[in-house]
Amino acid sequence: MYGLNTLRGLGLSLRARRYRSIGRYNRDMLAAAFGAWKFSSSRENLVRWALMRRDLGWPVSQRIAKRLVDILPKLGYRYSLQLISLVAEKYPQYLEGVSKVLLKKAASRFPALYGLVDSCENSHHALRLIGRMQNEWRLAFSDAVYAAVSKAGLSVVGNASELRTTQLEAQIDMCDLVVRFNHYGRGVELQACVGSKTDVWVMSPAYRGPPPTCVPKWVVVSGPAMEYKLQDWGVIQSLIEQGSKVLTVPLNIWAGCVQQLEAPPSAGVLILYWLKSILKSNQQIIFVAGVGMHSKGGVYHLVDKRYSAVSRHNWVAESAWLEQWSELRRLD
Repeated sequence: MYGLNTLRGLGLSLRARRYRSIGRYNRDMLAAAFGAWKFSSSRENLVRWALMRRDLGWPVSQRIAKRLVDILPKLGYRYSLQLISLVAEKYPQYLEGVSKVLLKKAASRFPALYGLVDSCENSHHALRLIGRMQNEWRLAFSDAVYAAVSKAGLSVVGNASELRTTQLEAQIDMCDLVVRFNHYGRGVELQACVGSKTDVWVMSPAYRGPPPTCVPKWVVVSGPAMEYKLQDWGVIQSLIEQGSKVLTVPLNIWAGCVQQLEAPPSAGVLILYWLKSILKSNQQIIFVAGVGMHSKGGVYHLVDKRYSAVSRHNWVAESAWLEQWSELRRLD
């Protein structure tokens, strides 16, 4: 028979996971996850709490890292790999006593972990590059953003269905750097609306559609520093082999968005916030089309009418936030 504390822990665990599923990324979610661990003393609940902290953009503290390493030998395979990634982000030295076999398995899933082991015989070259080159590629991307706004301009093109009524091809394709998202409009019938030039392709972690027909110079995986979190990189492996540089969004950028919205940001708002942070000046204009235009009741997506708006995003808060950014100049 379950004790009272065990039942409390179970209830709080269910509440924390429900909050996460609906995008309630705030202290209520963390308090429920923390309570679930305290009442149940479950090792899995400790890992879940640490993972939910990171959902908000908070890497593990030194104290939590030590606790996680202590319970590692008692965890199942699934949680072990996630635990290793959590600790490696801030305190890789605490993993020195961990089995090399287990570290290699974790490194084969998370690109940022390749440095934990001397070699990964069966690892994929593309994933090694993502982990090894991330800082260098982010700096190069920042330079490209600065260069674009000082020349022909930088354009961020979303997938709002309202773009079907526009004729923006010339304005978008003339820009020095054009950013597009997921399954964007690639057919001839949409070219007059949104153009075709694609320099930066932003891919959501859950995206399973086709990659771009072109080879973009930059690929950005949206989410919180996904080199420590995403385990399936299959969609973009061919692109990096063809020369694309794959970036992840810095954790502090994700954290800034979550703090403002108390929800996981949409890819469009996340990227705009990152670009805004790179430029650091209200004098640098970013041209925007089809981002922050979601309205209830109508067709949501430019390409596929079956797509619907993700309910976990705080669309009202995102729209209000975008309106405050004087750096944005709308094309739509």
